[in-house]
Amino acid sequence: MAARLEGTVIDRPSVVSINAPISKYLYNGDVMLSPDDFNNINSVNIQNNIRHKRGAPVVTSTRWSKTQPIGFIISSDIEESTKKLIRTATQKIADNTCLSFKENSNVGTQLQFFRGGGCYSFIGRQFGSFQKISID
Repeated sequence: MAARLEGTVIDRPSVVSINAPISKYLYNGDVMLSPDDFNNINSVNIQNNIRHKRGAPVVTSTRWSKTQPIGFIISSDIEESTKKLIRTATQKIADNTCLSFKENSNVGTQLQFFRGGGCYSFIGRQFGSFQKISID
């Protein structure tokens, strides 16, 4: 393994090591599954004893709306440099896709960026007031 460079992004721990304490709850190392998704994946794999192709399911009910901005909030304990990076990333996604974002919109399900003891998120829109994205 290449030596990590002190004081740079490369010096930070890997996602695998950050997520080690919660790895049994994650799919492919960084995807949080709903209880239904977890049960579906495990029951299909156990019953058929085969490995299925991986990829996001095509379920239109979990797609984000193209006509309404995706609201997001950033927890106050996140460093300002990281907040700037989140804002830059959401703008880059908006510039290159049909999705848009609005910070503190209070409309529909909102993304909530927080420090959650790992680095993970759900795939697609989950229902509820906040959909957590851990960026510890």
